Amino acid sequence: MKKTIVILIAIFISSIAVNAQINLEHTFSTNSNFLFHFSTETQIMYYYVDNNNIYLYNENYTLYKSLNIP
Repeated sequence: MKKTIVILIAIFISSIAVNAQINLEHTFSTNSNFLFHFSTETQIMYYYVDNNNIYLYNENYTLYKSLNIP
């Protein structure tokens, strides 16, 4: 009886540990191999420069803003 309780507790604890967060690798459509980042007070922003444009991305890798450099 004690053995089955220990096994059930071990299975329960291992099932909790399996639910960890996974952060997938993201790619950006750019001709440049350089991707930069900076931190604000609330999040991390990513950006790259391509020809006459600067592309800013949020922490969740969605496009935040595209700036045109004259």
